[in-house]
Amino acid sequence: VTFTTQIDQEPNNYFASIDSLDANTIQIGDIATTKKYCMGVKEKVYLAALAKSKTYKIEKLHLFLYENDSLLLTFRKVD
Repeated sequence: VTFTTQIDQEPNNYFASIDSLDANTIQIGDIATTKKYCMGVKEKVYLAALAKSKTYKIEKLHLFLYENDSLLLTFRKVD
């Protein structure tokens, strides 16, 4: 999986494997990033949340990632 995010106004590319996936659970494997510098700690918090994700839900154009019942991240599909 490859995706781009914008943290602290700096775009960055991320690469991750999905080690397992079924109807509502997900296990994200190793995560790699490009070497662009992002100021602040938001990138570390984001990557930690991504790694902790255990379940997911898709509604319309949104992907929600959870750990137990706690929402960690929300993604919106863009073209």
